[in-house]
Amino acid sequence: MKSGILWIKIFRMNNLVSLIITGLILFLVIISLTKIITYAPELNITNITKDGTSPSTTTTKTTITVTTTPTTSTTTKIKPACFMNSDCGVIHDEYVCKVEVKTPGEVLEFGRPAVYRVRRIPICINPGTPMARCDILRSEIRVDLCKEGEKCVPGEPECVKE
Repeated sequence: MKSGILWIKIFRMNNLVSLIITGLILFLVIISLTKIITYAPELNITNITKDGTSPSTTTTKTTITVTTTPTTSTTTKIKPACFMNSDCGVIHDEYVCKVEVKTPGEVLEFGRPAVYRVRRIPICINPGTPMARCDILRSEIRVDLCKEGEKCVPGEPECVKE
């Protein structure tokens, strides 16, 4: 009785080994076809039937010889957008007018006009690398507060008489 069970186990083991070998052969065939298509795309291998022939009425045999030769690789260097801040432009000042607003308590009270300098400073971020890029820092500072009888004129660096 035990010998019968042993034969069944051996039979199942053989089936498993056969299945693994079949799978391995199928894998190798797919890899080979992939390499053929990769190395010879001009063959236009499409529409192959189960028996491996083309569905047309004529059968042709194609021999593929793959030869490899040493290749030279070329490296494309990406030129960085900037290496230093000066590559991004020059510092630019602009004078603008604003009215100072005071808020004592809950009531808005408009104050006097004031001259503000808006400075744009170009900077290089990640200088000298492929990720380099230019950006602008913006700062705003009050440079003059107009007195009684003075007014602010856009573009002027200080208040002028009315």
